Amino acid sequence: MLEFPKHKARDARQYSRNRWWLGLTLGDILDRTADVFPNKEALVDDRVRLTYYELRNKVDHLAMGLMNLGIEKGDTVLLQLPNWA
Repeated sequence: MLEFPKHKARDARQYSRNRWWLGLTLGDILDRTADVFPNKEALVDDRVRLTYYELRNKVDHLAMGLMNLGIEKGDTVLLQLPNWA
């Protein structure tokens, strides 16, 4: 398994002190935003437009698929996306 370097303790304290780190996961942030702004557009490109509500549903569906594959909390998952212009 790949190991990723941890942030230095000094840097972590600074990030927390400056509120750059809020102790929230991306999922937490998406859930909060979808609760407050369910009908606002979250993603827009030439092929699709998704509201925060729709995005949360797609993310939840992906999460269930990963769980069905045996991925568990704490596992490292790499997501590579193309560099579209």
